[in-house]
Amino acid sequence: MIPNPVRRVALPDFADAMFLYYRKDVLDKYGVKPPATWDELAAAAKKMQQGEKSPNLQGLSFQGAPIEGAVCTFLLPYWSQGKEFQKGSKLALDKPAAVTGLNMWLKLVDQGVAKKNIAEVKTGDTVNEFMAGDVLFAINWGFAWDLFQSDANSKVKGKVGVAKLPAMPSRQPASAAGSGPCPRSRRTKLRRPRWSSSCHRRKCPNSSR
Repeated sequence: MIPNPVRRVALPDFADAMFLYYRKDVLDKYGVKPPATWDELAAAAKKMQQGEKSPNLQGLSFQGAPIEGAVCTFLLPYWSQGKEFQKGSKLALDKPAAVTGLNMWLKLVDQGVAKKNIAEVKTGDTVNEFMAGDVLFAINWGFAWDLFQSDANSKVKGKVGVAKLPAMPSRQPASAAGSGPCPRSRRTKLRRPRWSSSCHRRKCPNSSR
């Protein structure tokens, strides 16, 4: 709740996390298992890209555009190194770990696993390209699962697997959590017990996730 004089109110509507989606049919074809590390992902992606011989097939899609999702992208390898981004209210950035994480993403681009213009890719771009069958591995949120499996434009229905995100070498994997509120006007006549169901009935934009 934001203090007066504005006094806007928002209720938690959904929670989400980032996952690794993959083309199960293609991995099975090449005898590849979901990767446990980013290096394993790069090697598996290159193997399948070379085997499929499709110039438009991306090994991995992730969010590199200057949006909130890019912050999550940055944090995945950073947290996987066991580092904290903040302690209490103070920034606690470990610069060597931050550089290591960023270099990992750059290496994936240099290897041809991720496309050159990854810095322009947003959340929806990854979803659409994966649904089109142009991506082997994709980092995205939980809401994408339903789209991959049931969207009328999805070419990968029944061909998708999901796994925890890969880890840095000799480390544990990390994910990012997200959530969204359903705002309510202070002038609403709805009593509090009815707010949550009202949010969904009124098709609050976030509730579709």
